[in-house]
Amino acid sequence: MLAGITKTAELALDQNESKMLAQAIADVAKFYPVAVDPKTIAWINLTMVAGMVYGPRIVAIAYKPPKEKPDNVRPFAAGKPN
Repeated sequence: MLAGITKTAELALDQNESKMLAQAIADVAKFYPVAVDPKTIAWINLTMVAGMVYGPRIVAIAYKPPKEKPDNVRPFAAGKPN
């Protein structure tokens, strides 16, 4: 996910690395027993998935070069003829 958002291939994880990271996170989570409402977990999940889906698109739009305006186009001024 981070590799896609930052467009940095070096941050991409292979399947084995992903499993190791997930296991390490699960191991740490065992020491912090927190009861979370399933509705809250669903909202957090939705937010994370939306970020994964739209995050790279938002970054791509932000870094998209602006379109050049043609020379013969003038801004519209209300009440004034072009």
